[in-house]
Amino acid sequence: MIIDCDQWFYWKAEIDKKTCEKIIKHGKSKLTKELAVVRTQPDSYGKNKKTRDSNIAWINDPWLYDIFKKYFITANEKGRWRFEYEWFEDIQFTSYTKNQHYDWHTDIDIPVKKLDGAMDPKAKLQGKMRKLSCVINLTDPKKFKGGDFYFALDGKGIKRNAVEFKELKEQGTIGIFPSYQYHKVMPITQGHRYSLVIWALGEPFK
Repeated sequence: MIIDCDQWFYWKAEIDKKTCEKIIKHGKSKLTKELAVVRTQPDSYGKNKKTRDSNIAWINDPWLYDIFKKYFITANEKGRWRFEYEWFEDIQFTSYTKNQHYDWHTDIDIPVKKLDGAMDPKAKLQGKMRKLSCVINLTDPKKFKGGDFYFALDGKGIKRNAVEFKELKEQGTIGIFPSYQYHKVMPITQGHRYSLVIWALGEPFK
């Protein structure tokens, strides 16, 4: 069932357990011990565990896009955003274990270019901007604690108006929101949490 929260849309427990486990197995086969990076300068990136501590892999299997692209269409229309986008960046499979987290950030300020092997440098989507973000929790909530997902509804005033996206704890829940919206993942305190992140890309906002 689609839920409209004004700032985001979600489908609770939409992806069945069998499919979630299949995606986890596939994503884990591509993981390395390298930590995810953050922007350190306008055109450079580095590791900063204080801001972002997680392990990621990039996947671009057509069957995954076939599952999720319809949710972008629905959320973009019903959310009244009606952003123009062309296609999707490679899918990010993320692994969080004890004490790993991702502090406040937006997705929109990350330029689409070759980063961590995410994109072919010859791809037609070079220069496009992330407009819609989709996050999917793949893990049974009994298998981890912590990892709470928060939105900041008033931008940089994040300490004054942070709202937890509680439904994302459910395995298979899909959430879609504008990529400019501030969000964070709290530290894992026990177990392991796996998720997917997918971005819809288009020409920069004018």
